Amino acid sequence: MNLKKYEGATMKEALDKVKTDLGRDAVILHTKSSRRGGFLGIGGREVVEITASDDVRVLKRRRPPPATRRSGALLERTYAPARASAAPSDASQTLPGTALKSIEAEVGGIKSLISDLVRREHKKTLKNCPDHLVDLYRALMLRGVDDKTARAVVRAARRTEAGEEAVTECQTVARVLRTAEPISRGEKKARTAALIGPTGVGKTTTIAKLAANFKLRERLDVGLITIDTYRIAAVEQLKTYADIIGIPVNVVLTPGELTDALKAFRDKDVVLVDSAGRSQCDAQKMEELRRFLDAGKFDEVHLVVSATTHTALLDSIIEQFGPLSDDRMILSKIDETPCRGHLLNILLRVNKAVSYVTTGQEVPDDIEAAEAGKIARIALGV
Repeated sequence: MNLKKYEGATMKEALDKVKTDLGRDAVILHTKSSRRGGFLGIGGREVVEITASDDVRVLKRRRPPPATRRSGALLERTYAPARASAAPSDASQTLPGTALKSIEAEVGGIKSLISDLVRREHKKTLKNCPDHLVDLYRALMLRGVDDKTARAVVRAARRTEAGEEAVTECQTVARVLRTAEPISRGEKKARTAALIGPTGVGKTTTIAKLAANFKLRERLDVGLITIDTYRIAAVEQLKTYADIIGIPVNVVLTPGELTDALKAFRDKDVVLVDSAGRSQCDAQKMEELRRFLDAGKFDEVHLVVSATTHTALLDSIIEQFGPLSDDRMILSKIDETPCRGHLLNILLRVNKAVSYVTTGQEVPDDIEAAEAGKIARIALGV
């Protein structure tokens, strides 16, 4: 018996090697795919290995028993020799294609079976739930939405869809998202808005983006105030942005100075206040932030949350920062999260109306007023 193994990056490459070495009458006995190289399962390359022989007699010894053949025609076609009625060139060209189509058909059947089984399990847990919402639940889970959030979306969808025709997945998700109007100019006095949140969420860059848009695009008279005196770099960064944009910036150290700075800017259209990032675990710093907010009596307080925030941290952030802000939030850094479904975990856990989303570091471009439909499309990857 003459058994040989041939390798290639693709099935076609490996088959070409078989035909070159053993001729068109070669018999394929076994094929397999594997990954070679890489480190700890990362990287490497796909390799297709074919075991073949030029001795047709081996087929009788390798032919599977009847019990095995019941699993389908795939094994029979894999082990069977070329039909005598077919020309050698036809057999060598059609055998691989037929086998691959059979593999694809059987894999498709397995996927369909698994999908059906998963759907049945979901229907058991989501009792009396319409099929399209079961499918929505599964789609959310596949995109990184956690079970708690996915169930909340389905429950909210059932309430909003009562008596209505089924809508698309994006429309269903958009309906459960809350959005807020963007910051607008004051009527008789300056509209004041403060940004608060944990460290590293991008508050200073977001303030700069908002200020640049108000000044350069909407032609509003803008004032900036920062109470972030813990980071010299943050103050200098904001001053640099302010100089480029052409707006005044005031640095304050105490709640009393904040009150005076707001009075000095009372004739502006909009006043934006940048706060220092606080750890939600530092009770002293959180109390200090509370005193500043009480002194400022702001028209709006937006909680800034990064899209990269781990779900496990959200509860503590919400517990500490939630009472200090009104019903608004800004979702930053959505370009930095690889799992877009995680956006829904954040938005529905925080349970505040999202006013803006930021999508990068560019000032003033990478910020947008929140749109429920657009957020839903991003989260679902459509």
